[in-house]
Amino acid sequence: EIGKRAKQYGLKLIVDFHYSDFWADPSKQMCPKAWQGMDIETKANSLYEYTKDCLIKLKDNKIDICIANAENSLHGLGVSPKIIDELFNSGVDAITLGNHTFSGTDFIRSATNYSNVVVPANVSSKWPGNRFAVIEKNGIKLAVFNLLGQVDMGMFCDSPFEKAQELLTAVSRFSA
Repeated sequence: EIGKRAKQYGLKLIVDFHYSDFWADPSKQMCPKAWQGMDIETKANSLYEYTKDCLIKLKDNKIDICIANAENSLHGLGVSPKIIDELFNSGVDAITLGNHTFSGTDFIRSATNYSNVVVPANVSSKWPGNRFAVIEKNGIKLAVFNLLGQVDMGMFCDSPFEKAQELLTAVSRFSA
């Protein structure tokens, strides 16, 4: 519905699916009323099907750009190549990752295989993966990056503000 209305009024629509730690962690999850009482496997499948259905509807309605934060998609601990492929096949244009990015070893081995998957830009430069991506779709050119805060992260991160300035300089070469 939102996609149709945006198109009707000549607006561009960029959707960001972001399931937070609290949403992805079943012990902290405040789930929809219809899902209360479901066992964890049924709940996980319901979330998967709901997300897939939403992405397909967005794709069918020709949303301009869809971004998903997938850092918690592997049972709250990172992401896998299979999940990344499923998200892209469902219409996602770019994937951002956060502090749980490297919890899964499968992703570590394949981090550089995906041009539109970005790891947090302000973590150690020794971490594999892209720090930003530039997407061109439907007449839109969009730089995508993700930055971690520095409080309660359980890891050292560079200043997100300083890193944002560096990234804006780096992506400016793609403008025009």
